[in-house]
Amino acid sequence: MQRRNVILAGISLFLLIALCCVLFISMAFHQNALAAHAGPSDDWLTYQSDSSATGYNGAETTLTQANVSHLRLHWSHASATVTAQPVVSNGVVYWGDWNGFENAYTVSGTKLWSTQLGVTNVPGCDPSHIGVASTASVGSAGSTPAVFVGGGGNVNANGHDQIVALNARTGAVIWRTDIGTSPASASYQYGSPTYFNGSVYIGISSLCDQPLVQGQLLKVDAATGHIQATFNAAPAGCIGAGIWSTPAITPDGQVYVSTGNPGKCPAGEPFGFSIVELNASNLSVVGHWRAKVPGGDYDFAGVTTFSAGGTNMVGAINKDGIFYALRQHNL
Repeated sequence: MQRRNVILAGISLFLLIALCCVLFISMAFHQNALAAHAGPSDDWLTYQSDSSATGYNGAETTLTQANVSHLRLHWSHASATVTAQPVVSNGVVYWGDWNGFENAYTVSGTKLWSTQLGVTNVPGCDPSHIGVASTASVGSAGSTPAVFVGGGGNVNANGHDQIVALNARTGAVIWRTDIGTSPASASYQYGSPTYFNGSVYIGISSLCDQPLVQGQLLKVDAATGHIQATFNAAPAGCIGAGIWSTPAITPDGQVYVSTGNPGKCPAGEPFGFSIVELNASNLSVVGHWRAKVPGGDYDFAGVTTFSAGGTNMVGAINKDGIFYALRQHNL
């Protein structure tokens, strides 16, 4: 996996938050200069909105064909580079930045908190220094509203990549869990955590193949941070098949992930260059399909997508420029 060119395309928080606040949260109309504030129907709780990564919120009614042409800037905030998608819950906007902070602001632009989660530094990568690059996921840690965040960590967070649960109201750390495989200091979470039925699912990859690490998907108890199950995309002792996209989960509990290029494992790496279906309960493999690519850096680079009606399909785009669509449960 080489994500240097993708990362360098990251935009500043000034532009991203300004745009997302305009599109998802607050609107000012030229006709009456009234700002509409986000309510529960406007929530966008995770990357691509929900655990199935639909990218759609059918309950949102603030934006209409009649008023969309009248959007204008409501507020903005300048910070470090941001590649995370801001998420919205109960009138609060959450986002992470490359300085290693997860931030919370009200939809009207008032700062609530910023929590330092650490940065990852890998010499030889470009850029070599990245904090939080992925999107947070809002859920519950037991009875406490929580924000689950991955990415950053090997400089000032015990030398390991971590996933962290933060109190959604205060930003206080509820739990931290070290994750990643040897060399742990090179592990990174480009993909965003997915919250589903009291657990958090997160993929592991390398920062920029410097070096490759063993690709994994983890299931973590949202209340405690305890690792409940692990899917190894590369065999034990091998590297490659990183999962640097966000897990997508069907309502009936099937997890779909896409993987990157394999390493040079003597035992072989059948899950490299693949779309993989797993049971959400224990991450056992239901099936997988491997793209017929010539080798090299032909990763699947994005979240898997489900069809919206008709035959249940799952698809993902590969770096070869092809979108592959397969039948769910029959890869």
